[in-house]
Amino acid sequence: MSQDSDETVIPVNHAVSIVVLASAIGGVVGYLFTVHLVASFASELEAVWLTTVVFASVGLYLWGVSQ
Repeated sequence: MSQDSDETVIPVNHAVSIVVLASAIGGVVGYLFTVHLVASFASELEAVWLTTVVFASVGLYLWGVSQ
């Protein structure tokens, strides 16, 4: 097997740092989004599901754009 020379390689410690920072920032943003924007017109359960769908959609869109 040969590796393509134009691939981007991210060291494991950088990958772990990216995931940890993204989860911390995403948690805060998700909480604020749920409490201040969605909870005003939806129940708590609906707010959680709406937030999950919105952030999953944005994540998939950004992932698709970066490919």
